[in-house]
Parts: sequence; C-alpha cells; structure tokens
Amino acid sequence: MNTHLALNEKILLTALDAWNLSSPLTVKRLPGGFTSEVWHVETGNGCFIAKYTEQSQQAFEGGLRAAVVAEQEGIRSGAPLATKKGALSILVEGVHGEHQPLALLRYVPGNPLHFSEPDAASLYGHLLGRTHRLLLNDFAGRSLLDLEEFLLQEADYVTAQSGLAPLIYQALEKTRVYEAQHTVTFGVIWADRMEIVREKETGQVAIIDWGAIERGPLAFDVALSLLGLFPEGSQAAHEFLQAYLAVAPISVQELEGLPYYKALFWARQAKYFAYRMAAGVTLGDASPEGNIRHFAEAREHLEHLLATL
Repeated sequence: MNTHLALNEKILLTALDAWNLSSPLTVKRLPGGFTSEVWHVETGNGCFIAKYTEQSQQAFEGGLRAAVVAEQEGIRSGAPLATKKGALSILVEGVHGEHQPLALLRYVPGNPLHFSEPDAASLYGHLLGRTHRLLLNDFAGRSLLDLEEFLLQEADYVTAQSGLAPLIYQALEKTRVYEAQHTVTFGVIWADRMEIVREKETGQVAIIDWGAIERGPLAFDVALSLLGLFPEGSQAAHEFLQAYLAVAPISVQELEGLPYYKALFWARQAKYFAYRMAAGVTLGDASPEGNIRHFAEAREHLEHLLATL
C-alpha cells in the first residue's frame, strides 16, 4: 500500500465520465481523512463530493448502501449518485497503479457539528440510536466486515509488534465470556465516529461521509463515542446516552458491557495503527511520528483496561 492514494485531477475528470453529469464541470481537492481523498465536484446539475478510498469496494459500498437506506427513511445522508450503469462506485487506477473505489456523493451544504454546541450530545445520541435501529435488519444476509473476525485475522504487521497479538486475543476472550452470560444486540455498527453537519438554511442535521460499516455489538459504538466524544460522567455523556437509549434497539442493561467494548476499541485501534506503521501510510496524518504515537496510546489503554476486566 502506498503512503497516499494521489488521485490526480486528470484521472478524476476522466473517471467522472461514468456518471451522467452535465457541463460545466469543475473539481477542487478537499482535506481528506485517514482512508480517503475527497474532491468537491461542481456540475451543471448540482454539486457532489467525489470520494476515492483505500477501502475495498465491497466494504466501501456497504457504507454507501447504508446512506441510501438512511436517506429513504428521512435522514439526510449525502447518499451516492448511481453511475450510468447503476453502480454505487467504480474502480479507478490511481497514479501509483492501484485500483481503488471512487463514488460520487450528493453534497450536503452545512457546517460540521461542534461538540461544544448545547444540543450536540443529544443530536449525536439520537442519530446513532436511530441509525442502529434502521440498519438492524436492512443488512441481514449481506456480507459485511465483522469486528471480531477483523481482530482475529492474523497479520505480519501485528506479530511485528511484540506482545500485541496476545493482547488482542485476551480482549476478545474476555468479551466472549461476558457475552456468553449477558444479552447483547448485534447489528450494523459504524466502528468510527459519525460525521454530522448542520444544514445552513434549515438547521437540520445530516450524516455525511459514510465509512465502511461493520457488523458487531451495538454497544461498541456507544463505547467508542464515550471514549472519543463524550467523557463518562460528564453532562454531555448523560445527554448522549439518554438520547441514544430513547430510540436505540438495546436496553440500558447492555451498557454494563461497555468496559469490554472499550477494550475491543483500543485493540482495533492498535491493530489499525500497527498496519499503518508497517505500510508507511500517512494519509490523514503526515507527521512521521503520528502512527507511532497513536499506536502507543492505543496499546497503553488496552493494557490498562485488560488489567481491570
């Protein structure tokens, strides 16, 4: 894997022929994330976001289908525009010779939701709970990346980090013991934070930039949100959980498992950044020590949690 995808403007413009777009057509690169490059695409029939990702086409299209489902249920979601052939994405060869998926998403104008806003925690909790419920049955039978399977997959970049594989396995084993004795709801999870914008004209919120959704325990997303966005014990955490539980398909009792899912979150983070270090990936964080710092943080948190379970 190259350190960046580097889809240049010429390749992008050629690839956009796959969609039914009218002239004039202009593109502008936007700041990307850890797994993708994005472009603002302005055409005669509207504005779109072109997203070119390092994820597999199958995983990428899982998120795209989820965006379509959400939009059909009344949640503005920047759903993909189908190609002339009806596809959600196409494979495009980048400047480094690798074929990766490209999708064209409907542009949602608005400002990113700032978590300091008074209603941010409630909005986030409501949307997380609602999407968990909406997608609970829609993806039954579909092939999705499974959280546990991902953590169990053997990889050279994991064994290259001394003691990491046993830590990941220990987190899984402890979680399995817990799940054998408690009710746990499994379904479609984000396994990442949602990207939410508030529309300028209406004030309504929309979920954008859907990633590669996964299958796993719904409480995993709750644990992730409390770790990254709403610290436990805070008023924001209370508002988030209250809004989430009001619409989510899980009971408050399932939150007793949060320590186990926090451990799985840090295990997943440690594995991901071990991969980035081994592959030399700098997309989303070009600082030389970025991956090392994130990996060390994840491993430290994982070791601490395992000692308390």
